[in-house]
Amino acid sequence: MILIAVIVGYVLGIAPFVVPKIIEIRSDKTQKQVKTEEYRFQEDILDEYLNGAKVNENNNGVSQEDILKEYLTGETTKGE
Repeated sequence: MILIAVIVGYVLGIAPFVVPKIIEIRSDKTQKQVKTEEYRFQEDILDEYLNGAKVNENNNGVSQEDILKEYLTGETTKGE
């Protein structure tokens, strides 16, 4: 019983010093993640500005130009 009381007393004694440090570490970590996301976003914008738009091949090779041509003419160029 005494051992449990000593351990609980020790934990309660160091809690005011440890809890603010933990909170500070967590806030620093979230701020770092936000800044990293902002940096990546700005880097992507600069990369797109310098090198042009990235080609997105998620639509099985169909680009926006192909979609526009199909809409205007009614003829498909790819995918058949």
